[in-house]
Amino acid sequence: MLKQGCEIRASHISRSCKINFPVHLSPNCEIKELVKIGKFTCVNQNTVIYPHTIIGSYCSIGRDVQVGLAQHPTDWLSSHSFQYNSDKFPNLKEYKDFLRSEKHQYHSPVVIGSDVWIGHGALVLEGVNIETGAIIGAGSVVTKDIPPYAIVGGVPAKIIKYRFDENTISRLLNTKWWEKNPNDLNGVPFHNISEALEILENEKLS
Repeated sequence: MLKQGCEIRASHISRSCKINFPVHLSPNCEIKELVKIGKFTCVNQNTVIYPHTIIGSYCSIGRDVQVGLAQHPTDWLSSHSFQYNSDKFPNLKEYKDFLRSEKHQYHSPVVIGSDVWIGHGALVLEGVNIETGAIIGAGSVVTKDIPPYAIVGGVPAKIIKYRFDENTISRLLNTKWWEKNPNDLNGVPFHNISEALEILENEKLS
């Protein structure tokens, strides 16, 4: 479901998606089944968002990113999908009619908070939670949950540092500023986190 005002450029989007107003999708993106994307999120070109992914608001997703990559079983007889999936060779009777008693879930849900920046070429595996404010370095492979406002990088991705101290992170999370529209943030000095927090907290109290 698309809402008016979304900017979509030559991308493939499943009909079962929910994309909120407004978002920006650059060319050649693939948004698979049952994906949800929050407002003001931008997805750069050649990026794939796999099924059961939830993305918050004000996220920035770079080029050639893949989110929700499925994993094959590693402790079965084979890592091949013939053991649990019949759709790869639909015209071969011996493949299609093979009795499959085991099931393997593809694309466990991925949840990405708001104000998350995922750099060029990063890979995010299925079943991962990336909390609000996190930054994923270019080329990283995210294999486990990322805490709020952490900056991570590498293969596999590890925490390099945090964007702010613990108290500032807690205050930012409490403001929930990403629920606002840009014109609600007029006058907030974005470059000065202390002053920005004071204004946002005072508005919340008033």
